[in-house]
Amino acid sequence: MFNNLKHFSIPNRILTASVVLPLLILIIWAGSQFDILFFTLPAALISGIGSWEINRIIKEYGVEPKFLITIPISAAIVITGQFYSHLSIYYFSVVGLIALALLVFMPNIIKISKFHMISKLLFPIFIPAGFIVFAPILMQSKLGVEKFVFMFLIVSTFDTFALSVGKLIGKRKLIPSISPNKTWEGLLGGIIASFILATFLLQYDQFTFVQSITQYYILIISIVVLGQLGDIAISRIKRMSHLKDTSSILPGHGGILDRLDSILFNLLLMHYFLQ
Repeated sequence: MFNNLKHFSIPNRILTASVVLPLLILIIWAGSQFDILFFTLPAALISGIGSWEINRIIKEYGVEPKFLITIPISAAIVITGQFYSHLSIYYFSVVGLIALALLVFMPNIIKISKFHMISKLLFPIFIPAGFIVFAPILMQSKLGVEKFVFMFLIVSTFDTFALSVGKLIGKRKLIPSISPNKTWEGLLGGIIASFILATFLLQYDQFTFVQSITQYYILIISIVVLGQLGDIAISRIKRMSHLKDTSSILPGHGGILDRLDSILFNLLLMHYFLQ
Protein backbone atom coordinates (compact mmCIF):
# COMPACT_ATOMS: atom_id res chain seq x y z
CA MET A 1 0.00 0.00 0.00
CA PHE A 2 2.68 2.48 1.02
CA ASN A 3 4.55 1.93 -2.24
CA ASN A 4 1.74 3.87 -3.88
CA LEU A 5 2.86 6.97 -2.00
CA LYS A 6 5.81 7.38 -4.31
CA HIS A 7 3.42 8.37 -7.11
CA PHE A 8 2.29 11.49 -5.22
CA SER A 9 3.94 14.76 -6.23
CA ILE A 10 3.49 15.73 -2.58
CA PRO A 11 6.10 18.50 -2.23
CA ASN A 12 4.89 20.42 -5.29
CA ARG A 13 1.22 19.88 -4.49
CA ILE A 14 1.62 21.01 -0.88
CA LEU A 15 3.83 23.97 -1.78
CA THR A 16 1.36 25.20 -4.41
CA ALA A 17 -1.63 24.63 -2.12
CA SER A 18 0.11 26.46 0.74
CA VAL A 19 0.33 29.53 -1.48
CA VAL A 20 -2.99 29.30 -3.35
CA LEU A 21 -5.25 28.45 -0.40
CA PRO A 22 -4.32 31.45 1.80
CA LEU A 23 -4.55 33.67 -1.30
CA LEU A 24 -8.06 32.35 -2.01
CA ILE A 25 -9.12 32.97 1.59
CA LEU A 26 -7.75 36.52 1.38
CA ILE A 27 -9.59 37.16 -1.90
CA ILE A 28 -12.91 35.86 -0.51
CA TRP A 29 -12.48 37.90 2.67
CA ALA A 30 -11.55 41.11 0.81
CA GLY A 31 -14.38 40.62 -1.68
CA SER A 32 -16.94 40.20 1.08
CA GLN A 33 -15.63 42.83 3.50
CA PHE A 34 -14.52 45.66 1.22
CA ASP A 35 -15.49 45.54 -2.44
CA ILE A 36 -16.60 42.70 -4.72
CA LEU A 37 -13.94 43.82 -7.21
CA PHE A 38 -11.33 42.21 -4.95
CA PHE A 39 -13.03 38.92 -5.85
CA THR A 40 -14.20 39.72 -9.38
CA LEU A 41 -10.81 40.75 -10.76
CA PRO A 42 -9.05 37.51 -9.69
CA ALA A 43 -12.04 35.55 -11.07
CA ALA A 44 -11.63 37.40 -14.38
CA LEU A 45 -7.91 36.61 -14.38
CA ILE A 46 -8.71 32.94 -13.82
CA SER A 47 -11.18 33.03 -16.71
CA GLY A 48 -8.50 34.58 -18.92
CA ILE A 49 -6.01 31.87 -17.98
CA GLY A 50 -8.68 29.24 -18.60
CA SER A 51 -9.25 30.77 -22.04
CA TRP A 52 -5.52 30.54 -22.73
CA GLU A 53 -5.59 26.85 -21.76
CA ILE A 54 -8.54 26.12 -24.05
CA ASN A 55 -6.69 27.92 -26.85
CA ARG A 56 -3.74 25.60 -26.24
CA ILE A 57 -6.06 22.62 -26.52
CA ILE A 58 -7.68 23.65 -29.82
CA LYS A 59 -4.20 24.33 -31.19
CA GLU A 60 -3.55 20.60 -30.80
CA TYR A 61 -6.20 20.08 -33.50
CA GLY A 62 -4.27 22.19 -35.99
CA VAL A 63 -6.36 25.34 -35.57
CA GLU A 64 -4.57 28.63 -35.00
CA PRO A 65 -6.04 30.17 -31.82
CA LYS A 66 -7.10 33.80 -31.44
CA PHE A 67 -5.34 34.48 -28.13
CA LEU A 68 -5.52 38.29 -28.32
CA ILE A 69 -9.27 38.27 -28.94
CA THR A 70 -10.58 35.43 -26.80
CA ILE A 71 -8.61 35.94 -23.58
CA PRO A 72 -9.64 39.60 -22.99
CA ILE A 73 -13.29 38.87 -23.91
CA SER A 74 -13.43 35.88 -21.56
CA ALA A 75 -12.07 38.01 -18.71
CA ALA A 76 -14.33 40.95 -19.57
CA ILE A 77 -17.47 38.78 -19.38
CA VAL A 78 -16.62 37.87 -15.79
CA ILE A 79 -15.79 41.47 -14.82
CA THR A 80 -19.06 42.82 -16.22
CA GLY A 81 -21.24 39.84 -15.27
CA GLN A 82 -22.98 41.64 -12.41
CA PHE A 83 -24.41 44.18 -14.85
CA TYR A 84 -26.12 41.65 -17.11
CA SER A 85 -29.78 40.70 -16.88
CA HIS A 86 -30.78 37.28 -15.53
CA LEU A 87 -31.69 36.23 -19.07
CA SER A 88 -28.26 37.20 -20.43
CA ILE A 89 -26.52 35.25 -17.67
CA TYR A 90 -28.73 32.27 -18.46
CA TYR A 91 -27.65 32.47 -22.12
CA PHE A 92 -24.00 32.61 -21.07
CA SER A 93 -24.42 29.38 -19.10
CA VAL A 94 -26.22 27.68 -22.00
CA VAL A 95 -23.51 28.68 -24.48
CA GLY A 96 -20.82 27.55 -22.01
CA LEU A 97 -22.50 24.16 -21.60
CA ILE A 98 -22.91 23.72 -25.37
CA ALA A 99 -19.29 24.69 -26.02
CA LEU A 100 -18.03 22.30 -23.35
CA ALA A 101 -20.27 19.47 -24.61
CA LEU A 102 -18.99 19.93 -28.17
CA LEU A 103 -15.36 19.85 -27.03
CA VAL A 104 -16.02 16.77 -24.88
CA PHE A 105 -18.13 14.71 -27.28
CA MET A 106 -17.31 16.12 -30.74
CA PRO A 107 -13.78 17.56 -30.55
CA ASN A 108 -13.06 16.77 -34.19
CA ILE A 109 -15.61 19.40 -35.16
CA ILE A 110 -12.69 21.80 -34.68
CA LYS A 111 -11.02 20.31 -37.77
CA ILE A 112 -13.98 21.08 -40.06
CA SER A 113 -13.12 24.28 -41.91
CA LYS A 114 -16.56 25.90 -41.69
CA PHE A 115 -16.48 25.49 -37.91
CA HIS A 116 -12.97 26.93 -37.48
CA MET A 117 -14.07 30.43 -36.55
CA ILE A 118 -16.82 29.17 -34.20
CA SER A 119 -14.41 26.88 -32.37
CA LYS A 120 -11.72 29.57 -32.26
CA LEU A 121 -14.10 31.98 -30.51
CA LEU A 122 -16.85 29.94 -28.84
CA PHE A 123 -14.69 27.43 -27.00
CA PRO A 124 -11.98 29.64 -25.45
CA ILE A 125 -14.37 32.46 -24.56
CA PHE A 126 -17.34 30.62 -23.09
CA ILE A 127 -15.94 27.37 -21.65
CA PRO A 128 -14.27 29.31 -18.86
CA ALA A 129 -16.39 32.49 -18.77
CA GLY A 130 -19.78 30.78 -19.16
CA PHE A 131 -19.19 29.17 -15.77
CA ILE A 132 -16.78 31.46 -13.90
CA VAL A 133 -19.05 34.49 -14.45
CA PHE A 134 -21.31 32.94 -11.79
CA ALA A 135 -18.63 33.12 -9.07
CA PRO A 136 -18.90 36.91 -8.42
CA ILE A 137 -22.68 36.74 -8.92
CA LEU A 138 -22.91 33.97 -6.33
CA MET A 139 -20.74 35.94 -3.90
CA GLN A 140 -23.08 38.93 -4.16
CA SER A 141 -26.27 36.92 -3.61
CA LYS A 142 -27.92 36.54 -0.21
CA LEU A 143 -25.57 34.51 2.03
CA GLY A 144 -23.28 34.36 -0.99
CA VAL A 145 -20.05 33.91 0.97
CA GLU A 146 -21.58 30.99 2.88
CA LYS A 147 -22.71 29.38 -0.38
CA PHE A 148 -19.33 29.77 -2.05
CA VAL A 149 -17.31 28.56 0.94
CA PHE A 150 -19.67 25.60 1.44
CA MET A 151 -19.35 24.53 -2.20
CA PHE A 152 -15.57 24.91 -2.07
CA LEU A 153 -15.29 22.87 1.15
CA ILE A 154 -17.37 19.98 -0.19
CA VAL A 155 -15.60 19.91 -3.55
CA SER A 156 -12.12 20.17 -1.98
CA THR A 157 -12.88 17.47 0.57
CA PHE A 158 -14.18 15.11 -2.09
CA ASP A 159 -11.22 15.73 -4.42
CA THR A 160 -8.63 15.37 -1.65
CA PHE A 161 -9.98 12.12 -0.25
CA ALA A 162 -10.82 10.63 -3.65
CA LEU A 163 -7.20 11.20 -4.69
CA SER A 164 -5.67 10.03 -1.40
CA VAL A 165 -7.81 6.92 -0.94
CA GLY A 166 -7.46 6.03 -4.61
CA LYS A 167 -3.67 6.28 -4.46
CA LEU A 168 -3.42 4.31 -1.21
CA ILE A 169 -5.87 1.45 -1.69
CA GLY A 170 -7.43 1.92 -5.13
CA LYS A 171 -7.55 -1.23 -7.23
CA ARG A 172 -10.67 -1.06 -9.44
CA LYS A 173 -10.44 1.57 -12.16
CA LEU A 174 -13.44 3.87 -12.54
CA ILE A 175 -13.02 5.08 -16.14
CA PRO A 176 -9.57 3.93 -17.33
CA SER A 177 -10.15 5.04 -20.92
CA ILE A 178 -10.56 8.67 -19.80
CA SER A 179 -8.85 9.02 -16.43
CA PRO A 180 -6.68 6.00 -15.52
CA ASN A 181 -5.95 7.23 -11.99
CA LYS A 182 -9.58 7.34 -10.83
CA THR A 183 -10.76 4.34 -8.84
CA TRP A 184 -14.02 3.15 -7.30
CA GLU A 185 -12.31 3.07 -3.91
CA GLY A 186 -11.27 6.70 -4.31
CA LEU A 187 -14.79 7.67 -5.36
CA LEU A 188 -16.26 5.99 -2.28
CA GLY A 189 -13.63 7.58 -0.02
CA GLY A 190 -14.42 11.03 -1.40
CA ILE A 191 -18.17 10.55 -0.97
CA ILE A 192 -17.83 9.33 2.63
CA ALA A 193 -15.49 12.19 3.57
CA SER A 194 -17.83 14.76 1.98
CA PHE A 195 -20.83 13.43 3.88
CA ILE A 196 -18.91 13.35 7.17
CA LEU A 197 -17.89 16.99 6.68
CA ALA A 198 -21.42 17.99 5.64
CA THR A 199 -22.95 16.27 8.68
CA PHE A 200 -20.43 17.94 10.99
CA LEU A 201 -21.25 21.36 9.54
CA LEU A 202 -24.97 20.66 9.84
CA GLN A 203 -24.61 19.71 13.51
CA TYR A 204 -22.99 23.05 14.23
CA ASP A 205 -25.49 24.95 12.05
CA GLN A 206 -22.73 26.64 10.09
CA PHE A 207 -24.73 27.13 6.90
CA THR A 208 -28.25 28.52 6.86
CA PHE A 209 -29.06 28.88 3.15
CA VAL A 210 -30.99 25.59 2.86
CA GLN A 211 -34.60 25.12 3.86
CA SER A 212 -34.51 21.53 5.11
CA ILE A 213 -32.21 18.61 5.88
CA THR A 214 -33.53 16.83 2.78
CA GLN A 215 -32.57 19.78 0.58
CA TYR A 216 -29.21 19.93 2.33
CA TYR A 217 -28.26 16.35 1.48
CA ILE A 218 -29.68 16.61 -2.04
CA LEU A 219 -27.34 19.56 -2.47
CA ILE A 220 -24.37 17.53 -1.18
CA ILE A 221 -25.11 14.67 -3.59
CA SER A 222 -25.51 17.13 -6.46
CA ILE A 223 -22.21 18.86 -5.67
CA VAL A 224 -20.37 15.54 -5.62
CA VAL A 225 -21.97 14.26 -8.83
CA LEU A 226 -21.47 17.51 -10.76
CA GLY A 227 -17.91 17.76 -9.45
CA GLN A 228 -17.16 14.32 -10.86
CA LEU A 229 -18.83 15.15 -14.18
CA GLY A 230 -16.74 18.30 -14.50
CA ASP A 231 -13.59 16.35 -13.65
CA ILE A 232 -14.42 13.67 -16.22
CA ALA A 233 -15.27 16.28 -18.87
CA ILE A 234 -11.91 18.06 -18.56
CA SER A 235 -10.10 14.69 -18.37
CA ARG A 236 -11.71 13.59 -21.64
CA ILE A 237 -10.80 16.89 -23.31
CA LYS A 238 -7.18 16.38 -22.28
CA ARG A 239 -7.17 12.75 -23.36
CA MET A 240 -8.63 13.56 -26.79
CA SER A 241 -6.06 16.31 -27.34
CA HIS A 242 -3.20 14.14 -26.02
CA LEU A 243 -2.33 16.50 -23.17
CA LYS A 244 -1.51 15.40 -19.63
CA ASP A 245 -2.61 18.71 -18.08
CA THR A 246 -4.38 21.80 -19.38
CA SER A 247 -1.15 23.66 -18.54
CA SER A 248 1.63 23.63 -15.92
CA ILE A 249 0.81 26.96 -14.31
CA LEU A 250 0.17 25.31 -10.90
CA PRO A 251 3.13 23.02 -10.06
CA GLY A 252 1.95 19.61 -8.88
CA HIS A 253 -1.65 20.39 -9.86
CA GLY A 254 -1.51 21.17 -13.58
CA GLY A 255 -3.51 24.04 -15.00
CA ILE A 256 -6.31 26.30 -13.85
CA LEU A 257 -8.94 24.11 -15.52
CA ASP A 258 -7.40 21.03 -13.90
CA ARG A 259 -8.17 22.65 -10.53
CA LEU A 260 -11.51 24.17 -11.49
CA ASP A 261 -12.98 21.14 -13.23
CA SER A 262 -15.01 20.15 -10.15
CA ILE A 263 -16.14 23.75 -9.62
CA LEU A 264 -17.48 24.63 -13.07
CA PHE A 265 -20.87 22.88 -13.00
CA ASN A 266 -21.24 23.55 -9.30
CA LEU A 267 -21.18 27.32 -9.80
CA LEU A 268 -24.29 26.90 -11.94
CA LEU A 269 -25.81 24.57 -9.35
CA MET A 270 -25.31 27.00 -6.48
CA HIS A 271 -26.73 29.86 -8.54
CA TYR A 272 -29.87 28.13 -9.82
CA PHE A 273 -30.55 25.61 -7.02
CA LEU A 274 -30.33 28.14 -4.20
CA GLN A 275 -32.03 31.13 -5.80
